[in-house]
Amino acid sequence: MPLILLLPGCGAKSKTKPEPDSNSVDIRPTVIFARADHQPLYYYIVTQGVTEPVSKINVQLKISGFVRWSLLRDGQAVEKGDTLLDLNDEEWQLDLQQAQTTYQKAKAAYDVEKIMRKDGPASSDTAYTNYMLKVQSGLEQAEIDMNKAKLNIDYGHIVAPFFGVLAVPQTLSPGQYVTAGTQLATIVNLSKMQVRLDVIEGDMDRVKVGQSVQLIMQDSSRMEGKITGISPLVDQNTKTGQVVALFQNPQHRLLPGMTINARILTRSVEGTARVPRAAVLERENRLLVFKLHGDEVDWVYVHPLAMNNEWAELNNKQIAPGDTIAVDRHFALSHKEKVTVKMEE
Repeated sequence: MPLILLLPGCGAKSKTKPEPDSNSVDIRPTVIFARADHQPLYYYIVTQGVTEPVSKINVQLKISGFVRWSLLRDGQAVEKGDTLLDLNDEEWQLDLQQAQTTYQKAKAAYDVEKIMRKDGPASSDTAYTNYMLKVQSGLEQAEIDMNKAKLNIDYGHIVAPFFGVLAVPQTLSPGQYVTAGTQLATIVNLSKMQVRLDVIEGDMDRVKVGQSVQLIMQDSSRMEGKITGISPLVDQNTKTGQVVALFQNPQHRLLPGMTINARILTRSVEGTARVPRAAVLERENRLLVFKLHGDEVDWVYVHPLAMNNEWAELNNKQIAPGDTIAVDRHFALSHKEKVTVKMEE
């Protein structure tokens, strides 16, 4: 049998793949970026406050009587001039008629006496003499009684002094008797509300009338208002002062007695661009940020005008609003390093 020799390279192809050159692999770090904007840097005093209406009045009866008609319903919206309550005024109408009759009799007696004294000395026509004549004739008292009777009729007819919403502790029915002094309702104007904000004594010198106040609602939305007053007193127990801020409240989102988180804008700093505070790093006792150019980053030395926990306000010609700035996973970056870009969510 012939001898068969297998020579290398003459059999099946080798399945071993060549190892890649590690120097040729492009390994890039993934870096989180955000965009610089043009907003100023704002400084706030964070605080809490309690809401209260600008206009609020308690509706009370000055006289006793029987209810003829009532619009007093809890939560009822009323316009200025709306009739809220009418008391039966038949008795007061009779009192007014009697007072008017007495007044006319007294007026006639006064006029007769006035004519009889017409030819008297000039001194008899002084204001004091005329007043004494009204007293003696009964005209002075008759006029008082007549005006009082008119007031009683007016007191039994209660109208809303301004637009508002009623808070009514008890609904009244026609024919029901109510006594003088009874509190019938409270009218609250919800279109404008003010908030009393507590400010620690160390920050009181930073607040001023006219400063902007931002309320932070439960759904994280904001309401803007202005400081209208600053209390001159500091509570010795809490070491806080109070400021009052006014807010337009057309949708009635603010109700009296609510506790609200707020912040008072005390000052702002404006530069060429604002970047997240996390973008600013320190290298060799200098501050810098990494700015994206294509797929690589350049470090840019900066001198922030101001910084807080969230933002840094820059005044640097190399950083402009809209520039893409590294804000995370950038601590070990080097100048001109190529990166994989991921934008901040």
